[in-house]
Amino acid sequence: MFAEVIGKRPYLNAGLGDDRLGGAKLGFLQPGVLVEITGKVGTLYRVCLSGALEGWLPEEFAKTAAA
Repeated sequence: MFAEVIGKRPYLNAGLGDDRLGGAKLGFLQPGVLVEITGKVGTLYRVCLSGALEGWLPEEFAKTAAA
């Protein structure tokens, strides 16, 4: 499944952890980018960034689309 990144200042989390500031951020994405979703836990989509790197995108920043 794929998703288009939407919203204002969308970000990727490094993991599922959560602290008082919202967890570790891996980085920010440009709206309009398509990402491959490889799983979901709660309200976070696991997205594939490369063969060995993944990030977690909050569902509020994802507009899902069929492959």
